Amino acid sequence: MKIDFNNDWNYKNEGIWQQVSLPHDAMIDSPRRKDAAGGGACAYFDGGIYEYEKKFSVPAEWADKTAWLECGGVYRNAKVYINDRLTGEWAYGYSEFAVTLDGFLDYGKENTVRVVADNSKLPNSRWYTGGGIYRSVFLVVKNKTHIVRHGLTVNTLSISPAKIRVRTDCRGGELKLSVFDGETCVAVAGGTDTEITVPNAKLWSDETPHLYSLKAELFENGELADEEEVSFGIRSIAWSKEGFFVNGKSVLLRGGCVHHDNGILGARAYAEAEERKVRIIK
Repeated sequence: MKIDFNNDWNYKNEGIWQQVSLPHDAMIDSPRRKDAAGGGACAYFDGGIYEYEKKFSVPAEWADKTAWLECGGVYRNAKVYINDRLTGEWAYGYSEFAVTLDGFLDYGKENTVRVVADNSKLPNSRWYTGGGIYRSVFLVVKNKTHIVRHGLTVNTLSISPAKIRVRTDCRGGELKLSVFDGETCVAVAGGTDTEITVPNAKLWSDETPHLYSLKAELFENGELADEEEVSFGIRSIAWSKEGFFVNGKSVLLRGGCVHHDNGILGARAYAEAEERKVRIIK
């Protein structure tokens, strides 16, 4: 299970708790002053210590499971507490992280998660950072026999013939790997480190960005214990003083200075807003 954990949070604002939904930018709703330490780069906002809390029920049967909390982004110096016990820390504000909850949950009872972000020491950037839990949070609950977080990777080995390497990090069980082109299964294999040939492969490029999907199913005693799926493209890349090449064809790279905030939304990262930025660039 991957549970949306974005609703029914409480946020402490100047000593007063208020209900919020995630993603949330604690900085953009704070006062501004012309002599703020971050200056114009941070839009004259002060930093602060931002505290969030959420109560949630934990079924008794989760005692036989493994669970973790996935945080898409917290700015910054995050500390995560479960039932007032420090469970994990993450200093960097611009990368996702996960906190293992095993050994901290009270099963069959109501639990409390608290996240504290410390963005009080300014300046710490040359741009507007936002503050607090600015990306989505999910609660993941799996069987003890499971595929670990980010445990499924696919790499292109060659394009003629098309070969991929699939590596799966799992805890116990037996793996079945299936490659799909749309709804059609085009290859099946097993094993935690496997090479698979994809027949009549459609190559990925910037002009024809064709994607396959790889489904990993983990079985224990014949029963499905866990499954994960990733999308991937089959392509070769190379670069030299002559340039950058995709599938042997020269491709010009174009880039832009795109910061993570969404204008008047602040640092709040919504799927629609992120897609809008990519659409405008493209």
